[in-house]
Amino acid sequence: MTALHAAPAASGLPVLALLEGDALVLGGVLAVTAAFALWWRARQGRVTDVAPDAKAFGRASLGAPEGTTLLVEFTAPGCVPCAQTKSILTSAAQAHDGVTVVVADVGDHLDLARAHRVLRAPTTLVVDAQDRVRHRISGVPTPGDVEALIDDAVRT
Repeated sequence: MTALHAAPAASGLPVLALLEGDALVLGGVLAVTAAFALWWRARQGRVTDVAPDAKAFGRASLGAPEGTTLLVEFTAPGCVPCAQTKSILTSAAQAHDGVTVVVADVGDHLDLARAHRVLRAPTTLVVDAQDRVRHRISGVPTPGDVEALIDDAVRT
């Protein structure tokens, strides 16, 4: 399949022109790209409830204080959405007593990230005062979601 062909121009230099079948290929690529973008956007900030685990989260490995609710954000170097997430988490934590934000670079805390199946940055885990992971957020959360998850984790 030849995607482009050269057509002579008035000046004698070749000009690239789309063939009829190539327009269909281009349309297909654009449709797939749009579908992927919609899927990706739907996953941003997605909140998942986590079934209580028998094992503790492991706050000691992060140097996090005992007896507080944690917002643990897993980040990566150069992650632009991670900065936005940190800002949202920090604002929400400041509005609640006993809530601490912990930022953990995935590369520095690989064992912890693997144990909690962190597959992307940013991923935020909401850990209650009893060291149980209650919720996880993939991508950039909304401030309202963070507020609701903190309220849920503090109540129990």
